[in-house]
Amino acid sequence: MTTTETRPVAPPFEVSSFAANRWADQIFKTALEINLFKALASKSQTAPEIAQTLKTDERGTAVLLDALMVLNLTKKANGRYELTEAAATYLNPDSDLYMGDFILGWEEMGHNWAELTEVIKTGVSQATVNRSAEAEKFFPRLAAAIFPLNYATAQATAEKLAVEKLPKDAKVLDLASGSGVWSIPMAQRNPEIQVDALDFPATLEVTRKFADKYHLSNQYGYLAGSWQDVSLRENYYDIAVLGHICHSEGWAETEKLFKKMYEVIKPGGRICVAEFLTNEAKTGPFFPMIFAVNMFVKTDKGCVFSDVELAQLLKNAGFTNPERLHLPYYGSESPVMVAHKPN
Repeated sequence: MTTTETRPVAPPFEVSSFAANRWADQIFKTALEINLFKALASKSQTAPEIAQTLKTDERGTAVLLDALMVLNLTKKANGRYELTEAAATYLNPDSDLYMGDFILGWEEMGHNWAELTEVIKTGVSQATVNRSAEAEKFFPRLAAAIFPLNYATAQATAEKLAVEKLPKDAKVLDLASGSGVWSIPMAQRNPEIQVDALDFPATLEVTRKFADKYHLSNQYGYLAGSWQDVSLRENYYDIAVLGHICHSEGWAETEKLFKKMYEVIKPGGRICVAEFLTNEAKTGPFFPMIFAVNMFVKTDKGCVFSDVELAQLLKNAGFTNPERLHLPYYGSESPVMVAHKPN
């Protein structure tokens, strides 16, 4: 199409929205930096009242609060603002599920994206966060920051798996445990189960911290090292949960990982895999498709699987009936797949 062509065209909404998204990101960060969400957590207030509390400009504060309404983080009635449920749960620093550290640290954690053009040209990633030397530095901070991101989904997963019905001596393996977010709701739901958390030593300290925070220390044991190197008992675990490890491992290592899990899970036991899954055609959903680029930038072999690909890898390892759990809020785009080891 040339500049002289006169046929009607659609407005550039898809293109111009990227600029607005950048602005929205900064609005979000500024609200965190001035502690606006904490100021609004206890009661509804007018813009002048909030400005006085925060010692900010009154007009600027009102503009910011109104912008946060279209981001579904504040709401207003009779000139008074209050937090939405999501903001109160995840953006109030006094909440157990506070995500502000994750949001404010996003730019630092994603700094390798500045090299995207070069990585696409050369095919050589600028980081290998999945390898032990970098993993020991990168994952402890990330694991703690993303606990709130996965906790609600992990709660729903524990409910769907009916872990409260497991026998008293049931064993759970939390592989690449991170903060323990995928096993903690299981331990909360069934105080009789024992969890073995496996991760790099520095990251296991994060697991231990969260297990202590939720008063679950007596249900946790710790296995330090890489899953490739740690010796695990065969036919021992009722459930093995793999929370967001496969995408950093890539195809070949995931295939080996599933085969190892088949060996250590009891007959009749289950493997539970949490992943960002695309559809079979790899045309969506939005986040898994974008996350695939993140894996290309940050790892040497990482990738994002489609639901069909992940199910096939599980079948190849010997597991049966792989299916995506139907979880609240996700519909057909559930990020959790479960498969069974035959009796």
